[in-house]
Amino acid sequence: MKHIVAGTFIEKDGKYLLVKENKGKIKGKWNIPAGSVDEGEFIEEAAIRETFEETGYKVEILDIGCIYNKVLNDNPIVGIVFHARIIGGEIKYDKEEISEVKWVTEEELMEIKDNLRIKLPILRCLENLKNNNFIPLDTIIKIREKL
Repeated sequence: MKHIVAGTFIEKDGKYLLVKENKGKIKGKWNIPAGSVDEGEFIEEAAIRETFEETGYKVEILDIGCIYNKVLNDNPIVGIVFHARIIGGEIKYDKEEISEVKWVTEEELMEIKDNLRIKLPILRCLENLKNNNFIPLDTIIKIREKL
């Protein structure tokens, strides 16, 4: 089964938004707000929806932070992490899915890096943000228009 995941990397006032997973094998792992792309849904729409569902925040997608690929139980997973900013809402989430939503400093992020669900993509997004090295969002739109 192929799987596509969309998430958001959000920075505000020098802190980064993380969620703590509360289900299954990933319980207790920190992650960015993220989840599966539903059938018929554009990937950036999935990132916006998942961020709202997992944090209560409404966001605007700015750029592409990073793209990653991994194989889990022989199933390929492709993920896109978008750089986003909050445009509304307040922290509110389903405690069965997420046990905590937290803003962390870069130092705190480094302290928990070995407990990140997708360590390398999150750290790559942090590096890309610091270096202003994101992929323009219109890259997806241009590709989509050519298909």
